[in-house]
Amino acid sequence: MTRQIGVHESVGELFEPAAVARAFDRAGGATETREPEAVDVAVVGDDSEELGALGVCVTLAYDEAFLDSGLR
Repeated sequence: MTRQIGVHESVGELFEPAAVARAFDRAGGATETREPEAVDVAVVGDDSEELGALGVCVTLAYDEAFLDSGLR
């Protein structure tokens, strides 16, 4: 299974969003107790369709688009 991770553009207030996305992509979900998982990481904005396809979204700002997309 591939995890869909979004890095919201609001992260840009502190970090370059693309750099955060690359860090998640390199990590691959690996921990000391389990094997790496496939991850698909993308920088996202406020598009409801794009957000709705995610399993998780890293953000520094609240946006109604998160709720409207069905992202929980």
